[in-house]
Amino acid sequence: MKTILSYRHYLVSFIQLILFIPFYRQGHVGADWDSYGSYASSYLIYSEGIYYPSRPPGFPFFEYMVSSVLGFGARGVLIAIFLFLIGLNFITHKLFDNNNENDFIYFALLLSPILLISSFSIMDYVVGLFFSLSAIYLAENYRRPEIPFLIMILLASATRLSNILFFIAGLYILYKKGSDIKKLFFVSLFYLLGLILIYYPAYELAGGLCFLNLTNTDHLLFQRLGRFFYKQTYLVGLPGLLVLVYILVKNRKVFEIVDSYYPYISIFILFEMSFMRLPTEEGHMLPALFMFFLLLSHLNISTKIQVYLFILIFSTNFLYLDLVEVDTPNHVNEVAFSPSIKDGLLVGDYKERGIKGLKSNYHIDNAINQVIESWSNGGPNC
Repeated sequence: MKTILSYRHYLVSFIQLILFIPFYRQGHVGADWDSYGSYASSYLIYSEGIYYPSRPPGFPFFEYMVSSVLGFGARGVLIAIFLFLIGLNFITHKLFDNNNENDFIYFALLLSPILLISSFSIMDYVVGLFFSLSAIYLAENYRRPEIPFLIMILLASATRLSNILFFIAGLYILYKKGSDIKKLFFVSLFYLLGLILIYYPAYELAGGLCFLNLTNTDHLLFQRLGRFFYKQTYLVGLPGLLVLVYILVKNRKVFEIVDSYYPYISIFILFEMSFMRLPTEEGHMLPALFMFFLLLSHLNISTKIQVYLFILIFSTNFLYLDLVEVDTPNHVNEVAFSPSIKDGLLVGDYKERGIKGLKSNYHIDNAINQVIESWSNGGPNC
């Protein structure tokens, strides 16, 4: 295991590359509307020089970044996003506790289905997560961390505004490392000014703060809870979830919470609460998943259990055990107990984007029209 530790980030990157190649050759934007919306927003920057956010509240750094490589086509964008995944492998390797033999915990996380699907699509999740974890790493390990942390967390928040939750945790880390109140004040001030500057175009388009209003938040309690719990299982699969529960129960008496864990715990809780508000895209839970596994890396877990966990999580990319059938996956009005083995999440996503890709020009044109129309008279939810 100690031998694996020294090169595990290279090994996981190689496996990800093998899995990425079919998606690259396919060359499609993604399986859901958000991918096409991001492409549409970036296309308008690239072709017309105008900025319309793909959806509230906007994802400006990501949308401008995509526009900068759009001349290479969708495949060029997919490569750019994949490179952020490689960077994420390295920063996660640095953040993992290196005093324990936790290589297969690391592999299980970096080869989990929702992370791979998000990283093989034109979506912002892995880009924002890379900047967010880099900010946390710099805050924890850099000798003078305030400015590097500020730069990284601004990039993370410019990619996805919800990454502001990492800023809160980062301030706590800086404080515990000895940054004085004056430095923390100026870091906070410049962060706030940076956010205002970055999101001002969306504010101006919407004609007010209603650009912050999200879509699809009007769920009944049963629908909200159903989607929240049902979509959690996609992160690791049901068998993987059972192994994680076993690990937690077995280690409940030996796990001690120390100060350095509080940022990870707070990020985990806050992102879960955020997902409860809008339980739609599973990728929104990736920060919570990473925080959970970073905490898990501090436990002494037997190699055998780690291997079981890795196999069960990795296999959900290819085969998925489901116990229920829902009437509408994104609304969950009715649930029926119906055990079945389906295509894995990664395989299913590949097939779905292949079907949608047969009419890719139609979907791109439709997304462009929707983006323009939704911001033509203020924000979509104003």
